[in-house]
Amino acid sequence: MPALGFLGRLRAFLTSRRFVITLTALVGLLAVLYLVFVSFFFNPFEDDLEDTASIVPREVDYFLRWKDAGSHFDSFPLPAAWGDLEDTKLWTEMQASGASDLWDQRVGISQLLADLGESSALTPAGLSMKTDFLREVAIAGMGSPSFGDSFGREFNGMLMLRVSFKVKAGIALLNFGFVRNKLPESLGIESMGDQVYRLPGFGPFGFRDAYLARIQDVLILATGEEWLDRARDLQVRAGEDSLAFASQFRDAVEAFLAQEDQPLEAYVRWESVREAMPQWPPRDGDPAYFQRALGIFFDTDMMRDLAGYWLAGNKFRVRLSGRVDSTQARTEFMRDWIESSPISKKRLREFAGAAPADSFFFGAVAGRADRVLPQLEGQLDTELKRLLDEVVTESGQYNGMIHLLESLGSLVQPGLYLALRRNHFPDFPVETGENKIGHDDTPVPAIVLMARFSSSGGYDKVEKFLREELKHLLGDAVREWDVPLVGGVRGRSFSSMAIPGTGEVVVFPLPQLDGVAITNSWAFAEKVHHASITTEASGDSIRRKLSRQPGFRTSLDALDGGASMFLYFDPSQSWPFLEELSQEVALATFHDQMEATYAQQRPALERRLREELFGSVSGVLSSQQTRQLSDAVDEELAATTRDEESRQVPGLAQEYLNGLLPLRWLDWVSIGLKASRRNASAVLSGELDLD
Repeated sequence: MPALGFLGRLRAFLTSRRFVITLTALVGLLAVLYLVFVSFFFNPFEDDLEDTASIVPREVDYFLRWKDAGSHFDSFPLPAAWGDLEDTKLWTEMQASGASDLWDQRVGISQLLADLGESSALTPAGLSMKTDFLREVAIAGMGSPSFGDSFGREFNGMLMLRVSFKVKAGIALLNFGFVRNKLPESLGIESMGDQVYRLPGFGPFGFRDAYLARIQDVLILATGEEWLDRARDLQVRAGEDSLAFASQFRDAVEAFLAQEDQPLEAYVRWESVREAMPQWPPRDGDPAYFQRALGIFFDTDMMRDLAGYWLAGNKFRVRLSGRVDSTQARTEFMRDWIESSPISKKRLREFAGAAPADSFFFGAVAGRADRVLPQLEGQLDTELKRLLDEVVTESGQYNGMIHLLESLGSLVQPGLYLALRRNHFPDFPVETGENKIGHDDTPVPAIVLMARFSSSGGYDKVEKFLREELKHLLGDAVREWDVPLVGGVRGRSFSSMAIPGTGEVVVFPLPQLDGVAITNSWAFAEKVHHASITTEASGDSIRRKLSRQPGFRTSLDALDGGASMFLYFDPSQSWPFLEELSQEVALATFHDQMEATYAQQRPALERRLREELFGSVSGVLSSQQTRQLSDAVDEELAATTRDEESRQVPGLAQEYLNGLLPLRWLDWVSIGLKASRRNASAVLSGELDLD
């Protein structure tokens, strides 16, 4: 039985004293080798650092962290998202039109990629920036978080990189003098003891000294040894007193993330770095009306701190929240608005259900309408406000436009809702006979403003208000008639050529919402009313209601229990209107340019035409000759304008559209702001359209 004989001999060996001695010696040798390796290098079986924020002091002024950064690059420094954008038809269109160069100049993508490429060139041979250094990137510091050209000179903090086993081994070898001596002399790495190394004249830090150390799998480059000492102390104390356990960071960031999420996270002590951060509303330049209008509601000077994250991808989300001090509000209105109740998600969904599915914009703002409307009027251009005040005052009913808007706003509850759609309704029957609506060709969207009544009989009060005030504002030429809507509901239309774009204002009830709607289009009124009476469970609700669109539903889901202000935008639905608007913008730009040109050219033109018309006549021209000369100058300038307009306006219109082309990468985008006396949060969400 040879087999049994072999098993017997094997059993005898395994139970022999020789085997026990051999095994003990082998285990002992491995243990000694392990201890030697740990003593001279590092523990190869040590755990990764669970949270880089746990070695960051909670008193830092800012902290930025990008988890799993390397996975966001195809091959460093080219981001994977950039390749996706370049594969779209839109990018080809942007390249052909030159819009890609314009966008690159504004955003600085080429320069950023070049800077990243330079840092990649410093990577030691055999190592990959993407897989060996960018498993996670974090930066923390005190003072100004300037990331421009002055970053290296002003930076006071530490850069943290979660690195691979190979990098850990390489850092361990720096402990040996003969290894450091073989490194390029330009590096000049010096050992400071306790596995801390000084890098003199470190370029990324403005050619100041940098200090290098490792905590588990995290490589740290700091501007001073005190940062490394503090990080090691926090590690020993399991993160106690670190940023990871600070409520301002944990409650605003970690509480909203799933374990598998890999976001870009941020924390900023706004009070300390306010001067270096972007301001809202903008303080410089001449902001557009919408910037001035949004600026009445919130001011970043009220912020005390800010924390949040960005989850990148085709579906992206940015969430920012922080503590505010409403006593620092610039105006009494701003303070009262911030402290007012937000609009619930249920109410937002109800009024979005009255917005047609093909609306390209939906907005909602909390607060008393009799206070919000006058504030929005106050952001109009000074001359326009003056004209409106004159017309309203002449009616004898109000002291000015503000008084009128306060009276209108008092008829509805807090909360205003606005929807916009392209003003194009080919399937709607054209009005005939007495109901023929005259209008100019001003490109305007179809607009509807909605609200809930504040008391019974609200609709009759609103209709009466409009009937009286439109006649005061636009004169007796205003015509009016009943407007039949689906389901037997009737609205009231007021028409006048003085109303831009559509020539009419229509008011009608929203019985399902106990509300009222005011629009500039009978056709749009029909769509709004039809959407409002269509139930969510109806088979055609997704065809009629904005609230049933996937993007809009996702945007509402992202909100934290409601919003003080909510804005939703669908670029694809807006593009036909933007194409129409581009012509108007181009004409306005052209005429502004020509006025400046004429101011320079007119004196010389007058001298030339005077000589042509009146020869050597000297002295002052007669009144008839002056009119003749003025008419001749105007006629020649008008001819020049016609020629130049046909030549320049198409290019100006295309230039305007080229600046908007990147919007078409967005399927939809929304932002919700929720504010209170002590806290504020904003959620930006959206989806890319890369087909």
